[in-house]
Amino acid sequence: MDGELFEHKPERVADYFVVVGLDPDVVPLQDEPFAFCDERYQGGHNLEMPSAATEEKAGSAKESYEAAVNRVLNTRYRAAVLDRFPQDDYSDSALPPQVAMFALPEGLTVKESCRLPTFCIVLF
Repeated sequence: MDGELFEHKPERVADYFVVVGLDPDVVPLQDEPFAFCDERYQGGHNLEMPSAATEEKAGSAKESYEAAVNRVLNTRYRAAVLDRFPQDDYSDSALPPQVAMFALPEGLTVKESCRLPTFCIVLF
């Protein structure tokens, strides 16, 4: 092999470390299932802002507590990169802007409770 191909190889194990979580803007995603071949979903722009009817319902005093909880629990929210290391891009490999959608393609949902973690310890 030609030694020139590997002459400028970066000396790092991983390019970036990212923490992905709930977008601080708390943006709901569309209710329909993801269709990655659909052009609306390219580049992570699969967002739908709440309609006027949804906002009116949310602000209405007639909406019960249970209905409000169900609305929140049945909504998916956009993920975002919350932190990253290093903070600046490398010159030879930029951090892709779609990293949050790659990590959590279906967004985030809120749960009332969660299962406790289970551990399996094996000794030989």
